[in-house]
Amino acid sequence: MEPVDVRRGEYQRVFDSEGLLLTPEVELEGRRERTVLKSGEATPSHATELRNTLLEFLARTKFATPGMDQLELPQLIALMPRTGRPPGPRNKPNAGFLESLFRELVSIKKRGFGS
Repeated sequence: MEPVDVRRGEYQRVFDSEGLLLTPEVELEGRRERTVLKSGEATPSHATELRNTLLEFLARTKFATPGMDQLELPQLIALMPRTGRPPGPRNKPNAGFLESLFRELVSIKKRGFGS
């Protein structure tokens, strides 16, 4: 997530993998800006919203599978596409891939899907 996009409000709803609502903020570190995610709640209460958003996203991609609407949130997250690159530190997907995925999810939410 680029600071400029956070300031523009590109990311309306951000969650962790359990449905914990996160708030993206821009912080100044020396002369550089960086994006940080702060917890917006003590316990995850948006798992259903995240699950519905992921279902809508997956349904529009080649990663859709029959019966995916019956899957639990961790199983849906496992279906999310990964980059073709070898895993990096801690098996994290490529940051550019994550940014494009977040943009797609935000785009879906702005059109009213997943709610």
